[in-house]
Amino acid sequence: MTRILMLTFFLGLLLHTGPVRAGDELEKVFANPPESARARCYWWWLNQDLTDFNLRILDQAEKTCVPTFVTIAEDMTYNHGPMISEKHFDEFIAPYYRQIIPRLQEWNAPVIVDTDGDVTQMVPWLAREGISGVLPLMKSGGFIPSVDHQTPPHVTIDQYRVFRRLLDEYTSAVDSNCVS
Repeated sequence: MTRILMLTFFLGLLLHTGPVRAGDELEKVFANPPESARARCYWWWLNQDLTDFNLRILDQAEKTCVPTFVTIAEDMTYNHGPMISEKHFDEFIAPYYRQIIPRLQEWNAPVIVDTDGDVTQMVPWLAREGISGVLPLMKSGGFIPSVDHQTPPHVTIDQYRVFRRLLDEYTSAVDSNCVS
């Protein structure tokens, strides 16, 4: 029997709405929050805590089975590109990838980043850190529809069945029109 395990990590959490220009006061305070604010600045401590936690999860998972692939949930892009500069990616995200990704590469598990929006500009940054793919994927110039994160609690089972029926109908129509 083959066991399939998919691990999803939440590493970098970002709240600003666009790249910060070098020299901005916000950039300085973001990179080096005042001592009195550090306990409330999640990015100051969260990434290493989550990385340590995820490494412990990998230790436990390894005893049961090896993941077939791994996703890292990083909503770092929107329809106009990254919400983080390459400099900030290198400073706040990449150091933690460098701790987890080599461990996953030992298992030959492809590492995929799930980020919303236009990831084009980030692809070289992600590839440099060992990321082998990104989600969501585009197909024939359109988005492959899916429920992002979870189905909202107010959606009834009948509404979900309609979604699935339409999804099957539309994707089979697209598949039949694709050239092999």
